Amino acid sequence: MQSAEASLRQAELNLERTRIRAPYAGRVLSKQVDVGQVVGSGTVLGEIYAIDYVEIRLPLKNRDLGFIELPEAYRFDAGAPAELPRVTLNSSLVEEQQWQGHVVRTEGAIDTSSQQLHVVATIDDPYGLKARGRQPLKINQYVTAEIEGRRLASALIIPNRVLYQGSFVYLVRRVCCVARRSKSCGKTAKRRWSAPDSRPATSW
Repeated sequence: MQSAEASLRQAELNLERTRIRAPYAGRVLSKQVDVGQVVGSGTVLGEIYAIDYVEIRLPLKNRDLGFIELPEAYRFDAGAPAELPRVTLNSSLVEEQQWQGHVVRTEGAIDTSSQQLHVVATIDDPYGLKARGRQPLKINQYVTAEIEGRRLASALIIPNRVLYQGSFVYLVRRVCCVARRSKSCGKTAKRRWSAPDSRPATSW
């Protein structure tokens, strides 16, 4: 009798241990096994992902690194910076949609294939569980990102059509001179180097 009760308790314990529970609320991305299949220790059963927020890996051009306050976390840092760069994701998979998030960290190494630095942005509530009526942000969905950069003092915004060869701006300065009681004026052209993304102009 006692042996049968011990076997029953062991069977109940084994049954309890066969239940796989995720440590967070999420969705199944892939399933590797079916019901009734025999699995062993270390067998991959599937992949899941959380739905409270998602992380997006974004590549940055090397010339843009100086215009963004990138969060660099180190071992003995007190915590994350007070203000993280805002990022806006855009996609037209179904209709034009936007998601707001922040850049939370940078990767520790340059990507060897593209020679670019990648940053990681997080988007809260990607499935719109708290804000109904919004299209969900799907895993592996293509998006374009706009990252908030540094604020430039005394910056002048110019349209792209006035750029010459993509990097130069011609400035016309009126020059007046007085000689023998006659006033003559002329115009001189000076080329200044500039570039998109509100980069300040410097002498070329």
